[in-house]
Amino acid sequence: MALMESALGNHMTTTGRAVVAAALAAGCVFGLVRSLRPDALRFLEEKGGDLAGLSVVSGKDRIGHHPECDGFRDHVIWIGTVPICAGCTGLALGCIFGLVTIPLYLQQTAVDYVSWDWVMIVGFVFIGAVFAETARRRRSAEAHMLANVVLVMGLVAVTFGSTEYSASVYVGLLAVVFSFLWMDTRIRISEIRHARICAECPRDCKAY
Repeated sequence: MALMESALGNHMTTTGRAVVAAALAAGCVFGLVRSLRPDALRFLEEKGGDLAGLSVVSGKDRIGHHPECDGFRDHVIWIGTVPICAGCTGLALGCIFGLVTIPLYLQQTAVDYVSWDWVMIVGFVFIGAVFAETARRRRSAEAHMLANVVLVMGLVAVTFGSTEYSASVYVGLLAVVFSFLWMDTRIRISEIRHARICAECPRDCKAY
């Protein structure tokens, strides 16, 4: 029923829009911190495990927080002589995109000229495409990075689109919750892929 409200002529209130935007901004900041400074959130993890990060993790066998191994070559991007994690870079860029779009979303003039149902649909397409991409066993580091950027773009689009199309702050907040769950699912899938790469590797290090 909530998704039918806009069809009846209802419009999202400025306060409701601000509440959803604040919740989404908090999610983007959380994702940005997780990608840039994973140690700051280490207390949230059950064990040290597969924490992400743009910076190089200390250790002679680690590059961009991944093991120095051919199996993880497509997980690392080199900027000059500095290796960074492709996935975390994509997450950081996506979260920055989300934070930049929030002020634009809060402008009433911009909201009135957008077809929010199509924004929501495009967001779901982005999310679906990214999860379908995880089925590929081999991919380039650039594709890995781009997938995470597109995922966050999709989450932002679904949140804004569903909020405006339904004219309901509750639907918007529910979209933010699902965004967290989708992002967490993406991270867990990456952890499973890491463990599989190590299991299939003949080396004895077994980092994951």
